Amino acid sequence: MKKDFAILAFVILIAGFLISFCTSRGETTDKMEGNVTEAKDDLYLAKDEYKADRTLNLIETEDRNAAFKNRLEEARERINKERKEAKAHYEMKIGELEQENKELLNRMFYYKEGGTENWTKFKVKFNHDMD
Repeated sequence: MKKDFAILAFVILIAGFLISFCTSRGETTDKMEGNVTEAKDDLYLAKDEYKADRTLNLIETEDRNAAFKNRLEEARERINKERKEAKAHYEMKIGELEQENKELLNRMFYYKEGGTENWTKFKVKFNHDMD
């Protein structure tokens, strides 16, 4: 009788563990599915922020480029009043600046996407070079 009671208690204990394991496993699966959905939402949000930042940076670069071109035109007008030796020197410097500006713009417009971290590094270096 004691053996039967011990065996019955053991079977009930094992059944209880199995039932609780199945229930908690289902809850865990639901939690995991929720985490995956949340991670996907975070990823889409990060991609949208990256695209918005890139677009904003392109607009700012175009504005800075327009201001740069205006300053070059003003400098050319002042150069016309200089002597020939100084004029040649300034024209050469302006040509170098225009070439550097063109290379910077090409770097910006032909940047290949490489993730947020690479974009941040690129943007910092590009803005430093642009200044």
